[in-house]
Amino acid sequence: MSDAAEESRLAINVLGELEFVPNPPALTGLKDRAREVLILLVLAMDAERSARELSQKLRADPELDMSTVHHYLKPLRDAGIVRQRGTKPERYSLDPGKVTVDAWQLIEGVTADPTPDDIDRLAHLWRGDPEKVHPVDPRLWRRVQRARDDLIRLIKELPRAERPRDAVLRRLAPELVGAAPPGARRADLPCVLVIDDLHAETVAHQALASSCECRCELITSFREWDELRSEVDVGTEYQAALVDLHLNNDPGLDDKLGLGIIAWLRDHTEIPVAAVSSAPGSGLDRERAQLRAEYRLVEIVDKGRENRYLNEIPDVVSLLLGRGEASRRARLETWLMHAERRWRRDAFERRTCGEELTRMSKEYQAADMAVRHGAVDEAEVLVKAFCRTWKTDGDGVL
Repeated sequence: MSDAAEESRLAINVLGELEFVPNPPALTGLKDRAREVLILLVLAMDAERSARELSQKLRADPELDMSTVHHYLKPLRDAGIVRQRGTKPERYSLDPGKVTVDAWQLIEGVTADPTPDDIDRLAHLWRGDPEKVHPVDPRLWRRVQRARDDLIRLIKELPRAERPRDAVLRRLAPELVGAAPPGARRADLPCVLVIDDLHAETVAHQALASSCECRCELITSFREWDELRSEVDVGTEYQAALVDLHLNNDPGLDDKLGLGIIAWLRDHTEIPVAAVSSAPGSGLDRERAQLRAEYRLVEIVDKGRENRYLNEIPDVVSLLLGRGEASRRARLETWLMHAERRWRRDAFERRTCGEELTRMSKEYQAADMAVRHGAVDEAEVLVKAFCRTWKTDGDGVL
């Protein structure tokens, strides 16, 4: 089949919520039973089904008759994706010349001696467990589930560096995601997002040595990060982040891309973040407090030459995740100084009056005093109140 013909076919994706690419008008608002008929035709693959055979596999309905099944088939036939053969009874199947189906691609792909790139492509097809999404007899998914099991086996045989990204594996096989201490239950552990182009595994290894048990997910380029944030809810999937300031392994992209990622995490999530850099420079040293305040950074770690200072990472992860007083105070201090800095900048642009500035300063000093010397629970209340009152970026993960 030519590339043009391949591109003209309708993609039907059933490994997750049902989706069509592109979405043809004839299939817009497809009713539940029509969707069910479509799934049955998908799972029949190249086999043909009569209306009676389809009705027998639909969910029990004493009022279901053949004319009703034909009614459900009509939008699929109007879309031009169903073939009809024979008469009395007519037999139906999806037309492989008009459609592609992710489930078919998975089944065929795992048996075709796939390369690592092929395996990555197949893993991306799996958006969720179809048995839980589509209300047909679970036994009909056996062939698909066997293909999934074969794909997982193929992934386990790959070196770690050649496996699909953790964000993809989480949907396919959560047990393959990240790294965790021996015997730990992965689902019960907070996840630290490690973004580093050159030393992600080393940083993650140090993170796992923290007193706070955790697992790590590794991102090694800006392009991987861009894919990740489009695929998952970063703010809920991860509980902390370690981000390298210099993601410069992407040709044509500027250095300090990590700072852009940190800014995105600040503006779109409330997870605590620490910056990591092997070459921060003297300017960063002089302006460390300002950088932390501007980007809401709990800490900045200087990796140093040959990563000689990465042994600080376990303590930093404890600050990001820990529930002890010192860790909570560190995060409270971070959110407070960020809120105060943002408010002052916005106030300058708005030419805020002195009375409002006086009130803000008074509340800031009270919260700051509590963070430094008061009871940590009281400090948390005051910092959250300050963030809400002065309309900064939220309460934060405190």
